[in-house]
Amino acid sequence: MHVMSSQKSNMSNLQYLCRARVLEYKYLASRSRTQVLTLVKDMLTWGIYPPMLKESIGVILPKPNKPDYTDCASFRVIVLMQTFSKIVERVVNNRLLTRAYSEGLSCIQQTGSLPHRSTVDAAVSLQHWIKEAQFAKKKVSSLF
Repeated sequence: MHVMSSQKSNMSNLQYLCRARVLEYKYLASRSRTQVLTLVKDMLTWGIYPPMLKESIGVILPKPNKPDYTDCASFRVIVLMQTFSKIVERVVNNRLLTRAYSEGLSCIQQTGSLPHRSTVDAAVSLQHWIKEAQFAKKKVSSLF
């Protein structure tokens, strides 16, 4: 019974926070951060993801200086989500990355969306492999 009343209380807190749009996480006081993380933990524990957090708004923006705007490639779609959804997404992503690292499931060559690995790292690795192949008198090509 305590779980259900706690669940209802947390969901009403979540509804209030989402409606008030006060969830810019980095600006929250430590007590509020604790409440937000408790809500996220409860959502993950109970397997609940409220429908109001599943909603987003897609905005289609034209890319500048395109000769033909009848082509779909001339546009960019930006998806606007609830700030709380972004926080939940980041928490889940961090947990999955931690688990993947601890289980040895991460690929050493992956650079995108990983901490301390950027596109610069990918370019340096590519340059190393090219020089290594050239030193071995092999032909080198790359496709982007």
